[in-house]
Amino acid sequence: MTAVAGRLSVAFAPMPLEDALLLRAALRAAGVRWRTVPVERCDVLLGTDPAALPRTPSDKVIRIVAGPRRASAPDIRFLDRWPHTGQLADTIAQGQRAANSPFGDVARAAVDASPTSVDAWLAHATHAGATGQRLQIDGTAGPIAWIDATANAGWVAPAVATALPAAMSDAALSARATAGEVPADALRCSMAHVLWAIALGRPWAVDELNLERHRRLRLKRWPDFGSLERRDTFLRVASQLIREPTSLDHLLAAHPARQADVLALLAGCRLCGWLDVTETFDKDAPTRRDAPARGPLHAAMGKLRRALGMGSHG
Repeated sequence: MTAVAGRLSVAFAPMPLEDALLLRAALRAAGVRWRTVPVERCDVLLGTDPAALPRTPSDKVIRIVAGPRRASAPDIRFLDRWPHTGQLADTIAQGQRAANSPFGDVARAAVDASPTSVDAWLAHATHAGATGQRLQIDGTAGPIAWIDATANAGWVAPAVATALPAAMSDAALSARATAGEVPADALRCSMAHVLWAIALGRPWAVDELNLERHRRLRLKRWPDFGSLERRDTFLRVASQLIREPTSLDHLLAAHPARQADVLALLAGCRLCGWLDVTETFDKDAPTRRDAPARGPLHAAMGKLRRALGMGSHG
């Protein structure tokens, strides 16, 4: 069974209305086609509390709880960290464990005016989509950008179109759901374009990414660095995550002088739904690699650079 082929039969366990709206919006945004049926005839049973999940007539029914993982319920697949909506389809189709913030935090974060973490930004976008609205991002001088999570679209104010990440560094940055129309002169772009700018517009603390430090990360796809702003470190880190899953701690240890860039790349990939968190862990503590010894050749190249006026660093 796959979540994108055909139409799924989905039963929703009893849950708060806001949670139900968010789950339905996530299914739509993930491209999942479904019809709501009684538990007796469902393929997938969705809930937010394991205790509220009714019994299913068959062990072939996939039971998914959008909430913190419970070790006492090994037969349930948990979205214990709320994902970019595309990962909900992955969970239904492949039983992969999604890797973002607790679902309950998403519903609460959706009312915050100033998102302070990756999960809070995802919560705002998902909440706006669930209520048929767009997410408007405002700065000191007025609106900066808009996101329509359902249409996977974004818009940018003309005044900041050439410097969107810089505009996102505004200390007064805030976000709110709006049913108003996007201004006619706003420039349309992909939703990823706006989310990426959010990631690059501010420094991130490790805990604001809500990633388990020892769990291995991998990229689902290569970011479009041809159209997205990038930093030199991005190419090296992205290549590493494409080649081999690597934990956050190992990435930070491998790039001690560029940790801010590592966190910005991971934040952007998480916001855009391109980062996957695997089931495996880096068990060994990361070690910082010492730079290779500089021999006579390096010294000679340094003298040549200085003679040519190229600086003293080789």
